[in-house]
Amino acid sequence: PMDDLLEVHGADILAGHSDLDWRMMKDFEGTTWGYPRLGLMGHTHFPYFRTDWLAEAGLEIPDTWDGMEHAYEAMKENHDEAVIVAMGRRHLMYNTLGAFTEHGFSRWIDPADNMLKPPELQPGYQDWLAKMNEWWDNGWLQRESFANPDYRAMLKTLTIGVWLGWYSRMTIWWDQIRRDAGYEVEDYDFALKITGPAGVAKTNNAGSNSAYMIPRKSNYPEAVIKYANWIYEDGPDDVTNYLIASWGVPGEDWEWVDKEGKVARLHSAGSTVCEEKYSRDFQITLGLGPETWATAVKLQQDDGTIEWNRHWQHINTYWNQYEGGRMPVDFDVPYDRTAIRDAFPGEPDFERFVEEESIKFITGARPIVEWGNFVDEMNNAGLERWSERYTQQFRLYHP
Repeated sequence: PMDDLLEVHGADILAGHSDLDWRMMKDFEGTTWGYPRLGLMGHTHFPYFRTDWLAEAGLEIPDTWDGMEHAYEAMKENHDEAVIVAMGRRHLMYNTLGAFTEHGFSRWIDPADNMLKPPELQPGYQDWLAKMNEWWDNGWLQRESFANPDYRAMLKTLTIGVWLGWYSRMTIWWDQIRRDAGYEVEDYDFALKITGPAGVAKTNNAGSNSAYMIPRKSNYPEAVIKYANWIYEDGPDDVTNYLIASWGVPGEDWEWVDKEGKVARLHSAGSTVCEEKYSRDFQITLGLGPETWATAVKLQQDDGTIEWNRHWQHINTYWNQYEGGRMPVDFDVPYDRTAIRDAFPGEPDFERFVEEESIKFITGARPIVEWGNFVDEMNNAGLERWSERYTQQFRLYHP
């Protein structure tokens, strides 16, 4: 447990995270077991649109479901090769399910029995499946969207009109492709919010509550917290300590060009900062907190130009902007998946069954008229045990 250590040695760590972050670090008795690495994130899922194709059609980035479909149809009319790409069903649900269901991509409390249920049993999910099947039948969804293809290679084809996947494939992969190829017109930008028939389409990402923890056998737990607290110290305005832990010695490995303006210059070579020399050997505050603050830093290049790379800019601006997405019902519950699977060994098979059958509905391999049969099959596959196990843990945090 870290409560005493944080109280005595971790004032800056405590101040560096929101109540939402800390709620995900505690067990149901309120004991804190780590400090946040990842938690609730608002920046990971936005629909990206090919901006030059939108301009060609005389359109702006849409903010409604109908507008999104109209924008894609306009792209398709001018570029028959244009497709919508989703990185599997999970990312597709993060980006779009809220347009058809009350809770979006989230477990939810069924008022019929006051039990937690999977997202797929929400009212409106069947409508979402029907819409995705319509997209599939229209030829809009890229045919390999559910087959884990090489998405980097797919981006290089310049056929993606709408991207409904993980954000960094655009902020890192596409940005590198664009730079390497020298594209000046071809580009993508995203909609902050898409509103559909049931409301906001996007769901904020509560898929991880990973933490930095101290082993019980650690000889120097106080030193760990003192060092981590030093990295947090003076943030978010001054991230010097974080950069020392990540990049190395100031004046030797890097230097401030304009500290107040957060402009730095690296002395080391390599595609990743100090990759060969340190590889972040001394960095124990990745993820939320100092790393997020440090994304405000701009880099001076060898030719004197100053760059705020697209990936850092995106994280820095949107990581805690939650108003554009739905809040998962159980975002603050750190489920013990091991305990769930010990009590319900068939849980992975149940999850896989729901995933595979849902994809069949989207691709038309299974007709929507069989939805009732699918629900019966979910019951036979262990829905009641799934619901009991998740509800039991949920109620520890929400009696």
